[in-house]
Amino acid sequence: MEKYALSTALKAIALFAFIFLLGLAACQKDKPVINLADDSHDTENFQYLFNLTPRRISDCKFSDLPTGGFVLAGEYGIKKELKIIRLAESKEVLVETNYDYFTALEVNFSFVNHSGKVLTGGAMEVYTKSRQALLLLEEPSTGAVSWLNGFGGAGVEKGYDATEASTGGYLLTGSVGDSMLVIRVDDEGQEIWTRHYGSASGISSPAPRGIKIIEAADGNFVILIEERNGILNIRYQLAKIDPDGHLIWHKTYDFPVYTGAQPYIMEASDQTVMLVTSVNRNEDPLSDEDILLAKIGAEGEVIWTRQYGGTVYNDGAEFVGEADNGDFVLIGSTGSFGHGSLDIYMIRTDPNGERLWHKTYGDQRFQVVVGATQRPDGGFWILGLSETAASADFFDYGYFILAVNGDGTPN
Repeated sequence: MEKYALSTALKAIALFAFIFLLGLAACQKDKPVINLADDSHDTENFQYLFNLTPRRISDCKFSDLPTGGFVLAGEYGIKKELKIIRLAESKEVLVETNYDYFTALEVNFSFVNHSGKVLTGGAMEVYTKSRQALLLLEEPSTGAVSWLNGFGGAGVEKGYDATEASTGGYLLTGSVGDSMLVIRVDDEGQEIWTRHYGSASGISSPAPRGIKIIEAADGNFVILIEERNGILNIRYQLAKIDPDGHLIWHKTYDFPVYTGAQPYIMEASDQTVMLVTSVNRNEDPLSDEDILLAKIGAEGEVIWTRQYGGTVYNDGAEFVGEADNGDFVLIGSTGSFGHGSLDIYMIRTDPNGERLWHKTYGDQRFQVVVGATQRPDGGFWILGLSETAASADFFDYGYFILAVNGDGTPN
């Protein structure tokens, strides 16, 4: 569950844009409902986990535990140290651990492995000012570290996502210099191999970076690659590699990607890859965003694309899951539907991507999706961020977890 790091300049721009959006949301509090979806659920009575300010945790990554409960991992305080919080299913905080022996951390991914331990990583700044890919395996019941490892030398190396391999160990993807980076490690975090994919392998672009990686049913791995040429010019690529890192195929796509998109990929039951992201409305790079769902075949070919959203404000999705009958469920945030500010947004489509229904969850305050996971019963856990009910201004907000059935009803 799954976000990428920005350069210092882009972070400043992103912060300015975020503050502007919060201000816009605050100005819209008293605005009437502009366009209800099929159903609109008020989250005012949902329990807040905690306010953001006291715990000072940002850029949260969200996972659910197979034994019940949740794990939040994020950046803590002005030094950007790592904080991991374990929650009971009742939302009670069970374990809260700060890892303050490294700073300037970018937490880009966190997930629970097959044994219930938490793998967290991203990039960190070391004394040489280089950046290193980072893996941390943590025991959620105690907060104890099983192992910690950094990778890289004097270059600028960042890790954006990782996945557990069915044959053991993990694959980490990211960037180094002008190449995409993939590192394979064993169960103890020891490096097995490292591969750089650049112009020599056909993946040539301005500084390509692997931002998502999943294992396919055939035992190979699919990587979503982002290339940026300036702030507004973004393209996606997909690559498939074998367990030893050899490139099987690679494709480039011309989707009009929105500059703030948080894409997500998953393998469907028919072994196609489903990509959900945000794109520029009407292909205008200065426009608001719409949601794009793309179905991609076994050789990287686009089978179909579908676009969803309104006409008023931004609509984006950061998660896609598959129902037992082959339908797809998209989860994100909407400004076009619901209460007129930003609400949690869920869309269900048929197997061909045709929308069956869409629902919103929120109130007059600002609510956005931070992460989502699919439950074994077909429902979903959604981590959201909202202005709190006691907010004196729009800078006071807190996290909440929303449980939603597959039919979109909260439970």
